[in-house]
Amino acid sequence: MVARLIEWCVKDRLWVLLLTFFLVVGGIWCHLAGGEVGNPAIGPAQAGPGTRPSRPASRPTSVAASQPSSQPALPKSTELVNEIVRAYLKSYEALTRDDLAAAKEPMPTIMQSGNALHDERPGLAPLLSAIGTMAAQANDSRDLAAFRAAFGQLSPPVIQLAKVIPPTRAAAPSLYAAHCPMLKKDWLQAGKPIDNPYDRSMRACGTLRSDDLVREVPREQ
Repeated sequence: MVARLIEWCVKDRLWVLLLTFFLVVGGIWCHLAGGEVGNPAIGPAQAGPGTRPSRPASRPTSVAASQPSSQPALPKSTELVNEIVRAYLKSYEALTRDDLAAAKEPMPTIMQSGNALHDERPGLAPLLSAIGTMAAQANDSRDLAAFRAAFGQLSPPVIQLAKVIPPTRAAAPSLYAAHCPMLKKDWLQAGKPIDNPYDRSMRACGTLRSDDLVREVPREQ
């Protein structure tokens, strides 16, 4: 009698353990089928029934790449005037430091750009001829006194050229014509504060003789 009772308890407990095991396994299977758990070895879980699959994030489109540049190309003549003005200002800045070698360096650029501009605008031949002649003379100068004399004669036709074909901000942020009443000489400078290139002892001597010559948009020629 006692043996049968023990046998029944063991069988009954085994049945309970088996029932618990199947309930746990069934719950895990339902959990996985619902798409809530993913396998870290293969990435996120697949979407379960009734779940809309997620779309990959779309790559933003670059506005700059999809739209053409709205800035028009500069006329050839304006580009050449920009080159002349940049070279002139580089020489001017070196002259304010009494650096003869650096002041002479941009002169070939002025001559070459002036020749190219002559092909574009033959009507400016007298003005461009004066620029080329004085740039060559400045380039051949052997001392600062000779260079300053040539630079003083180069400046008026360059100023006149900048008024006929205004440079853009690609040449300088601003551009003003200035005049020294003591030496009776003119020059171009980028900015309003006077910086006289002809005599370091009187660098503040001079007055502006023009508004800003730079144009944001090239004038029709």
